[in-house]
Amino acid sequence: MINPFKIIPVYIQLFENKAVITRLDTREKIYSNSGLKFSNERLIIADFLNAEKTLKETLKRLIPNSFAIFPHLKVVIQQMEKTEGGLSSVEKRVLKEVCERNGAKYAITVEGNEALSIEQALEHLKY
Repeated sequence: MINPFKIIPVYIQLFENKAVITRLDTREKIYSNSGLKFSNERLIIADFLNAEKTLKETLKRLIPNSFAIFPHLKVVIQQMEKTEGGLSSVEKRVLKEVCERNGAKYAITVEGNEALSIEQALEHLKY
């Protein structure tokens, strides 16, 4: 049975129209397989609702049976593409908001195109 009070740490890497989500406590990694397009030629998240649905579907596969209770997540999210010149405050807010709409009680955006190790991602979640 799932503990409804357990906080689950996850690391989300966003690419054009796809995501890779790692559950940091179990090291399980899952790739989005949604056919929903959420990116355009300039933005990783151009269609917020499709991005939200894609992440929700992927998280359901990673954390099964938890969405009846809605999990409490601590999230590190990193945009892996379309980062030329850095992320604007609007882009950072969209990344945080899409996490919050999927159960994140705490979400931090990390900039850079190099993937984090599990240890680095967990370090970002310490507060």
